[in-house]
Amino acid sequence: MIDVKIKYTDKDVFDIMIGLFAYDSGHEVSDIGDDDNSFRVVVAAWLDREFKKPENKHRHIPQVMDRFVREEFLAEEALARGYGCEDVVRFLSWLEEADFNEDSDIDEGGQWV
Repeated sequence: MIDVKIKYTDKDVFDIMIGLFAYDSGHEVSDIGDDDNSFRVVVAAWLDREFKKPENKHRHIPQVMDRFVREEFLAEEALARGYGCEDVVRFLSWLEEADFNEDSDIDEGGQWV
């Protein structure tokens, strides 16, 4: 994995993930657009760091994401906005298919390929 210094909070990275998820799902996202490559590198580096933590040794999704997914898709406010379990499934499938944690997806220059 390319060593990318993470200067974002977990919340920032979660927001980036939601933006990329929406963008990759075909929605227009003004904050992502042409700069999605650098955002993907941020998410890949963040996931790499999280998976190195002992509590995530045997997990497919970092533990810190449990609360994020609950708040983003299953909290009362999220349910009122129309989110639910199906959105969790779609998001987790997208996260798995995106292969953010695969070394081969980042080239030597730190670009998503």
